[in-house]
Amino acid sequence: MPAPAIKIGQLRHRVAIQHVTETRDDDGSVVQVWATLCHPRAEIVPLNGSEDFVAQGLSASIIHRITIRFREGITPKMKIVWGDREFEIVTARNLDERGRWLVMNCEEAV
Repeated sequence: MPAPAIKIGQLRHRVAIQHVTETRDDDGSVVQVWATLCHPRAEIVPLNGSEDFVAQGLSASIIHRITIRFREGITPKMKIVWGDREFEIVTARNLDERGRWLVMNCEEAV
């Protein structure tokens, strides 16, 4: 079955894709910080949500499908930031293996 057609006008959101880097702080300790890799335009579509009881509290998350123009090297070790919201990349796949679109399933903790 062919993938759904994506129109460039659907990429309404400017997001930041970030990866972890290591740097040294003032006392020489190595710390991990998030650095922005790129600022692509994206389509963000909520897919489903869930709520769980964790450590005597309620934890909720929403799974989103985030689509950008294809970019090599995006992995689940990265995250997407949109405004004050953060999305952990769960999967990233090259739609139809044609190098045109990158579709990521991302989890947002709420």
